[in-house]
Amino acid sequence: MWFCWPDATKVGEEQEDDEEEMSTIDGVKICSPGAWPPRFATEPERLVTIATWNTLRRHYAFRGHSWVPSKHRDWKHRQDALHKEMSKFSADFLCLQEAELRDLDKDFVEPLSTSGYKHVTADPKGGHDHTKPVIFYNSSRFELLWCKPKSRAVVAHFKEITSDNSLIIASCHLQGGQQAPTRYTQGRSILKAIDHRMRSLDPGSPRARSASSSRSPGRKRGKRDSSSRDDSSSNNEESSQAIGHVSRPKESETTPPRPACIICGDFNAYRDDPSIRLFKAGRFSKKDWIIDDGEPPRRIDFSAPMVGGLADAYSVMDLKGEEGTRPYTFQWGAMMTENKVHRMIIDYILHTPPPPPPSPSSPPLDSKGASSSAKSFKAKRSRQQDVLHNRSGLKLRALRTPLGPRRRKEMARNGVGIPNAWHPSDHFPLAAVFEFAAPKQRRLH
Repeated sequence: MWFCWPDATKVGEEQEDDEEEMSTIDGVKICSPGAWPPRFATEPERLVTIATWNTLRRHYAFRGHSWVPSKHRDWKHRQDALHKEMSKFSADFLCLQEAELRDLDKDFVEPLSTSGYKHVTADPKGGHDHTKPVIFYNSSRFELLWCKPKSRAVVAHFKEITSDNSLIIASCHLQGGQQAPTRYTQGRSILKAIDHRMRSLDPGSPRARSASSSRSPGRKRGKRDSSSRDDSSSNNEESSQAIGHVSRPKESETTPPRPACIICGDFNAYRDDPSIRLFKAGRFSKKDWIIDDGEPPRRIDFSAPMVGGLADAYSVMDLKGEEGTRPYTFQWGAMMTENKVHRMIIDYILHTPPPPPPSPSSPPLDSKGASSSAKSFKAKRSRQQDVLHNRSGLKLRALRTPLGPRRRKEMARNGVGIPNAWHPSDHFPLAAVFEFAAPKQRRLH
């Protein structure tokens, strides 16, 4: 389902960057904006498109942004440019960051709802009470089953209406600056929420594990630092919203695959940040924390076995081995101005990789999810392996580059920064097409 934003033509022809550019890396199509959306022979119902964008809040002050003319700071100009750019994403899920909840309806909800999009938002309480991540979803194709609003993220479970395909998606905006411990705690909180949701669908599954470090003398048990506030609420059932119902299998029925997962947004983190390492591994321990990460949080050890390690979609562009091949997602400053240019990769789309083949050594499971061999360590280990084998995954099919050939040349000119006449934010959008990759089903005995 595609949509057309109102007043998009008022942005001007300087917005257009329709030159098509497409290449292939390891079977993944790399498309410029003019070549998006890509075409596939695969059935459309097996594909899902997700886009993420920090749209730069409506009331941003632009302090120190001398390279941005006043007319390009105006919200009406930026809103029209946002509308026109997002109309080209063709996304089933549109994850936004820095959406202002106080003006969300007129800024985004009203134009998107006319095209069948519904939305869920992060918790307005705590932290920034008005600038939050949002997930818009195509309600003609997907239904919302569950939602967990958090301070810096919104986590939701969606199911395709015409199939058993389901996704848990998190749109997040992690803490900026030199705050690696806080970002780690926020990332751990997101994984705990997803892991908890998956376990609610399969109570026999292994639990997420975390171990707190030793408490300093005199610290009372009821006290906790601010960095753990978002983490502590992740198991609060009252703050979760169960919208739909997923039935559990009866005996002799096929075990339903566990949902795939996507975590995307503005992570405010380089690729070696503890939060990114946590997401990619699905676990973290004290020995993984290094001095450059800063002062460690009180609780480090963590494992989310139901989620597992996630893949970085745009890392496929690193495989070419060329400097600068992977697109940067944020720019501050402009060339040949008093503001030195800073270009960074701090926005990501992380996803569950395709599932591994079934392990031939795994014994069959009974209807209670326990191994039929014995209640032994080996049986428990087999159960943990089965979690991975029965997890749905996502096969990456295509990536959208933020800029086409014409705009890349323009960004290299002196004095050109963002926002500008044709780009409304200080971040560039990311978009990816995935194919649902269901595991081979196993029978309950």
